[in-house]
Amino acid sequence: MSLVFQTLRGVHLEEFLPEGIVNLWAGSHLNVALPLWQGFTAVANADAMGGRLAFQEFLFHENPLVRQWAENHRDAFNDIRNSPDPELRQYYRDLHQIRQQHTQQTWEKKKSDKLQAYLSGKKATVGESHYGELSTIRIGSYQFTISRKLGLKVNDGDEVFVRFELTATPHPHAYACNARRDDPASRFAISVKGHNTSGDFFGWLTTGGELNVKKMNSLVDVLEGCSRKESLTFKRRWHIKRKIPGERSSRGHVYT
Repeated sequence: MSLVFQTLRGVHLEEFLPEGIVNLWAGSHLNVALPLWQGFTAVANADAMGGRLAFQEFLFHENPLVRQWAENHRDAFNDIRNSPDPELRQYYRDLHQIRQQHTQQTWEKKKSDKLQAYLSGKKATVGESHYGELSTIRIGSYQFTISRKLGLKVNDGDEVFVRFELTATPHPHAYACNARRDDPASRFAISVKGHNTSGDFFGWLTTGGELNVKKMNSLVDVLEGCSRKESLTFKRRWHIKRKIPGERSSRGHVYT
């Protein structure tokens, strides 16, 4: 019936319906939240309103009644944080922690999906760094250098086809040249192909430096499905940490 009457969001239909069901989606739905979540606690669950961004749209909706509804739900939930009842405060903290964990998991999955897409090959745009001295490709948090020794003659803004390769044993064209045999980076390679004024080209990218080995170790962790929490326990890794109050930089780089 939820499918027939379009009462749920498409993402929820995919979650609850059995496999093999033909989902003809109209593009809209009757409920702004799952029927079982119709209450102020729905705000605590990001999925209930279609995500934080969707709920923020309700807060700034052109209809004043929608804005008032969203504000009332937001305030009712936030009031629990300062409730004199310790059980209600703990309830708020538990939901807040669940929301943070869900956000982290969602972010990690998006990051993983974006990187894993390059295992099949995907287009990427060439950029420049060091005031135009180096050509680079940035994919997510990772930046790959295109050595001028390859003679690919690529320029800022050019599109190239990038492909990651991850092998069970050390790759003969490993991107991180200084990787040890026990480094995951030794099994990772990246190739680029495209077209320039001289015709079609193909090349394996390489880079030196110990820090780049640690970055590629962390990249392989993502490609192989390791969570950030798990990766943090491994040696010879690279991670970005969030800003700590008092620090100048908005983020920092941590090498283990």
